[in-house]
Amino acid sequence: MSSDPDRLGTPQSGERPRYHDGTTRPGAQPRNQRHDRHGRAGTERREVSRNNPAADRYWYLKIYLNDQLALGVVWRQLARRAQRSNRDTPLGDALARVATGIAEDVETFRSLMRQAGIRPSRMKPGAAVAAERLGRLKLNGRLADYSPLSRFTELEMLTMGIEGKKQLWTTLRDLAGLATQLPDVDFDQLIERAAAQKAELEPHRVRAGRELFISRGLSGRSCVGGDRLCQFRAIRSP
Repeated sequence: MSSDPDRLGTPQSGERPRYHDGTTRPGAQPRNQRHDRHGRAGTERREVSRNNPAADRYWYLKIYLNDQLALGVVWRQLARRAQRSNRDTPLGDALARVATGIAEDVETFRSLMRQAGIRPSRMKPGAAVAAERLGRLKLNGRLADYSPLSRFTELEMLTMGIEGKKQLWTTLRDLAGLATQLPDVDFDQLIERAAAQKAELEPHRVRAGRELFISRGLSGRSCVGGDRLCQFRAIRSP
C-alpha cells in the first residue's frame, strides 16, 4: 500500500483508508462541505454549542432576524395588494403611504442585519410570500371578487403586523442590546414610525369592521335564515 501523508494511520484489514478531511475516498467532499438534496451546504446545519455562548447568541439572533425579515416582506406585499384593491379611495391613499413606509422599514431591517454581521436570507422571505399568496385565496369568502371581508381581514392583519413590528424594534433595542451595538440605528424613531402607521390605518379598520358586521342595509329587509339572523338585524352601529 502506498504511503500518503494525508491519511490517518494505517488502515486495518477490510477497512477503507480515511483522510484528515473525514473522507474515505479520493475526490470526496469533506462532511462539513457536503450539500444535501436541496443544495444547502452542510455547514448551515449547526448544533448549539454549550461551550461558546457568544456563538450561540449570534446563531439565535440570526434565526430570529431572518424570521422577522420574512414577516416584514409579507406585510409589505399585503399592504401593496390592499392598496391596489382600494385604489382612488381615502383608504387606498392611506394604504399607499403605509405600504411605502413598510417597504422602507424592510430595507432598514436588511441594513441592520448586515451591520450586525448577519446575511439576510433569500429563501425565508420567498417562502413566506408564497404562503401569503396561497392564504389569500379563500380569506375573502369569494372565489374571485374583492369582498368586504377581504378589506377588513387585510386591515386587521396589517395592524397586527405593524404592532408586531413595533414590538420587534423594542425587543432589539432593549433585550438584544443592538442599540449599543448599532448606535447609528434610531430605534426610538422606528418605534414611533410603527405607531404612526398603525394610527393611520386604525380608523379605516374600524370603519371596515362596522360596515361588515353591523350593516345598516339589513334593516328593512325580510328576516331570513332563522331567529339568529333576525336578532342580528337588531344590532345598530353607534
